Amino acid sequence: YFKGQMFPDEEEIQRVNPFDWQRAFPHVFAAGGFDAVIGNPPYGAILQEKDFDYMSFEFTTFKGLKDVYVSFIELASKILRKGGLFSYIVPSSWLGGTAYQELRNFLLNYQINNIVLLPFDVFIDAYIDTLIFVASAQIPHPNHIVCTYEYPKKFKISTIEIDKYSEVEQATWGLTDGQKFILSFEVVKLLN
Repeated sequence: YFKGQMFPDEEEIQRVNPFDWQRAFPHVFAAGGFDAVIGNPPYGAILQEKDFDYMSFEFTTFKGLKDVYVSFIELASKILRKGGLFSYIVPSSWLGGTAYQELRNFLLNYQINNIVLLPFDVFIDAYIDTLIFVASAQIPHPNHIVCTYEYPKKFKISTIEIDKYSEVEQATWGLTDGQKFILSFEVVKLLN
């Protein structure tokens, strides 16, 4: 029940018209799900209250947030086969922003392989800090190492070339205040 009514009702489903992945790709789900999901989900979209209510109902990571990209991250994990990979370019604010703790808690249940923090102004018309992450739809080993890289803020790139990743034990993020994802091994070591 949601606000005293069964939610979402048939009228709301028709209005929102969510894509039914299992109905559209029955052969993929019969085989366990997609091997990979990649993308650049929308961010910064302004939602109407009804849309916000629907998204909050459908996606646990969306609670208290108003940015739809978090629901794309959760959806990717739902449509992948066990061990499948998902990778997105998204705003970097979820790494430590207080409103994104639910998303960080959610992602800690998946094996995060790489996080690359990109320099500012990677997109010509979007002034937002972004990152690329790759994760696997599987529970991380307790000693799983995440390869991270941080470009300098004002660095200009035409191709992504990484000379040496920093290696951070994923489990340490579960121990930080607010489960913040700190990408530098040296900073994690200092905080510990």
